[in-house]
Amino acid sequence: GWYIDYRAAADPARPQGMNYAPMIRLKQTGTDSYSTSPSGQALEDAILANAGQETTWYVGNEPDRTKWQDDIMPDVYAKAFHELRAQIKSFDPSAKVIAGSIVQATEVRMQYLDLILASHEEQYHEPMEVDGWAIHGFILREASCTVYPASECWGAEIPPGVDETLGLDIGVQQNDDFGIFTENIVRMRQWMADNGYRNQPLFLSEYGVLMPAGRFTPDFTSARVNEFMSKSFNYALNDGVDEEIGYPQDGNRLVQQLSWYSTSDNVFFNGHLFDRDDENKPSPMGENY
Repeated sequence: GWYIDYRAAADPARPQGMNYAPMIRLKQTGTDSYSTSPSGQALEDAILANAGQETTWYVGNEPDRTKWQDDIMPDVYAKAFHELRAQIKSFDPSAKVIAGSIVQATEVRMQYLDLILASHEEQYHEPMEVDGWAIHGFILREASCTVYPASECWGAEIPPGVDETLGLDIGVQQNDDFGIFTENIVRMRQWMADNGYRNQPLFLSEYGVLMPAGRFTPDFTSARVNEFMSKSFNYALNDGVDEEIGYPQDGNRLVQQLSWYSTSDNVFFNGHLFDRDDENKPSPMGENY
């Protein structure tokens, strides 16, 4: 019933009434400055065009991912979120503005979120106000490429501003480790409860099995991907419930919305639901979805 395309379109497609979730991309431009995409009049137009529909806005995409994606220091992210949330709400009070969208909710990335909250408190003398938090649910190795060779720092590296050099220490075959997947969701929900955000939704806004088929032994076959997908759906809908840290307005479920990656990215990654060359043809994963 919803989709995300990593942009903020002023006239998005809404097939069969699907909700569109716009995203503002971030880029750090100085020690305490940033730029956005879209920006200026284009951003204002996008906010106004999507106003009045309780639109869910995402601020940043993997801001904790160095060199790739948004790569932004915690204090600058806190500033960007604060200012962009105010701008969106000024044009559209009904809008929901979501923070986070980190690669995975591991221990080292909780440090990144802790730094964001601390910096927001320091800059604005108040807790960071959000309408929900988002995480990605990937399972990737976390090692600093300044310390480890390229063969050992594949994955998600270490978030900017965090002093650790090694976080989640895993191998490629654990890219679909369901135990790690659920542990990360529980960890994020616990962090939310500990910081006063239990009564906010948690969105799993991007996740799947990234390792491509035909390159590893054992292989990441479509059947293997489908098993992970089916387990994740059942967890979000049924088994992922916790009376202590879950979302009370949703039967104490841990996850309120999810978005599988991806619709048709079959060039470098696994899990595509449709063939990019024939978007009317579902893949085996699309059939399972």
